[in-house]
Amino acid sequence: MEYPYTSKRIGATLIDYTLVYSLSFYYIFAAGTRNDRGAYEVDGLPAFVPVAFWFVYFIITERFMGGTLGHHIFKLKVVSMDGKDLTFGQVFLRRICDTLEISWCFGFIAFLLVRSSTYNQRLGDQVAKTRVVGKEDINPEVKFDFEEG
Repeated sequence: MEYPYTSKRIGATLIDYTLVYSLSFYYIFAAGTRNDRGAYEVDGLPAFVPVAFWFVYFIITERFMGGTLGHHIFKLKVVSMDGKDLTFGQVFLRRICDTLEISWCFGFIAFLLVRSSTYNQRLGDQVAKTRVVGKEDINPEVKFDFEEG
């Protein structure tokens, strides 16, 4: 079966990481100081600002909104495999795996896993027991109070 969201996931990832890296680099140049080698650096507590931005952008938005800006633009949503709401732990595990499968090799591992796994999951999805679906695929069952069963 062909997974219909591969291109959308790639686009969402490009948007998300372009935004995160651009803002992080801008912050380092704007708030940093030039060292002896001519590179910019940020020391002390201000060095955690890019990490805090990463945390809010990926972890908080995915946990409470079901996805990042890139996911929303491409009408994708991260869901738990058990059908329950995403937990903080699931989202954190999912995103920690980004360092290996996205940042380290430019998404090649993630791409291969999405194309070859049963539920089109990358490593982070497999570890966290999540998957990415199209928003149009989510069809919540609506029950009214007067319905039984």
